[in-house]
Amino acid sequence: MIMLFLEWNVEDPVNAFEDQRNQVIQGIQGNRNPFIDNPAFATQIWGGPQAEDRFGTGTGGGTGTASELFISEYVEGSSNNKAIEIANVTGSNINLSAYSLRKQTNGAGGWSSGYTLSGSVANGDVFVVANSSASTTLKNNAEVTTSNAALTFNGNDPVGLFKNGVLIDIVGTFNGGSANFAKDQTLRRKSSVVSPTGSYNTSQWNVYNQDTFTNVGSHSVGGDSTPPSPTPTVTYCSTKGNSVADEFIDFVSIGGISNSSGANGGYIDNTHLVGYVNYGSNSIVFSTGFSGQAYTEFWKVWIDFNRNGTFESNEEVVAGSSSSANNLSASFTIPSTAQSGTTRMRVSMKYNAAPTACEAFSYGEVEDYTLNIGSSSKAMETIKADLDLEAEGALYDVTIFSAYEDIEIKVKDKRAISYNVYSINGRLVASGGRSEHLKLKTLESGVYIIHINDGQRTIQKKFLKK
Repeated sequence: MIMLFLEWNVEDPVNAFEDQRNQVIQGIQGNRNPFIDNPAFATQIWGGPQAEDRFGTGTGGGTGTASELFISEYVEGSSNNKAIEIANVTGSNINLSAYSLRKQTNGAGGWSSGYTLSGSVANGDVFVVANSSASTTLKNNAEVTTSNAALTFNGNDPVGLFKNGVLIDIVGTFNGGSANFAKDQTLRRKSSVVSPTGSYNTSQWNVYNQDTFTNVGSHSVGGDSTPPSPTPTVTYCSTKGNSVADEFIDFVSIGGISNSSGANGGYIDNTHLVGYVNYGSNSIVFSTGFSGQAYTEFWKVWIDFNRNGTFESNEEVVAGSSSSANNLSASFTIPSTAQSGTTRMRVSMKYNAAPTACEAFSYGEVEDYTLNIGSSSKAMETIKADLDLEAEGALYDVTIFSAYEDIEIKVKDKRAISYNVYSINGRLVASGGRSEHLKLKTLESGVYIIHINDGQRTIQKKFLKK
């Protein structure tokens, strides 16, 4: 009988629906089916015909190609100088949404909840994640920075690269205890290693002195080298409103930024404020301050997705007008082609006509901010269905009526939201924008999960439809 199942495991490959269902099950139960993540595990355990190996867990031998991403550099420097470099020599561009970095503190206990990666890494390139408080030199070679615990490791904290929640590569020995394996050192993977491994092997690594950042951002494999790609230095065009006597920008909220201000002379550089956003759907909230009478104000928001210092037409994400002093909200999408890491966002409000990105106009104001694209640890924090929402900050007040015919969604600050409703097997059955009452009469009886998103967070809530 076992051979029949092993043959079925080979002949019926995992599909997208099964991947989605596995994600939903993990959200409800806290665990997942490892044989969906990688059917080859069954072959490793019971033998039989070789099933699909979705991780490619071989050790390699210097051919210059790999079947999976792997950790190519580990920086455990002074203070907060911590970074992990991930190399891609698979022959294809890789979407990072299935990958995460996790830490085991002091070589004991379980893995941390981890830092989920986003964006993509091109074939022949590397993706560097650095601590957000690291030195400027180190951060300049990083695609993304974060304060997540996974990037606060010390010399006795193993760090693992996970795919779909399953370990595929590791630096340090899991459950190795408090002994240091890389304190005050930089570890760089040898060029002969082209694939990840689930156990730490010191022979695969070259060791360098503390705060050695020379080759962060590049990695050589089998005689090939990927060049570093530091964040470019760019200069942005000037813009301002010449008068703020009657109207000005008094509030902007996005990705953790919540900035209230008065009139700032027509322009203010707020790029020291950083918002953390994900690829895909996001939202922004803003409002006008009027000194007296309300006027019609035109709003535009640009994000420099390609970080070239120019706000191009396809980088305009918000456009509209209003004479209201209340909070206004808008949803927008960050495309998968946007470069990950920090870039500039420009918010412009102009009286009586639509602004352009680079102009001085008579009445209104402009504010510039920094966005960190792909920093999911701050931008998309999932609250599991079985947790107390009030204890998690009460972003939403979600009430499910006893009749199980509708759901009332209350948002304390009236921010824009969207929702998706999934069946227990992961099928999308309903979706939409904000609604005081989400009618569920058309749903069949059963258990469902609703995902509610405001562009900054997603929460999940399980409910029963009678």
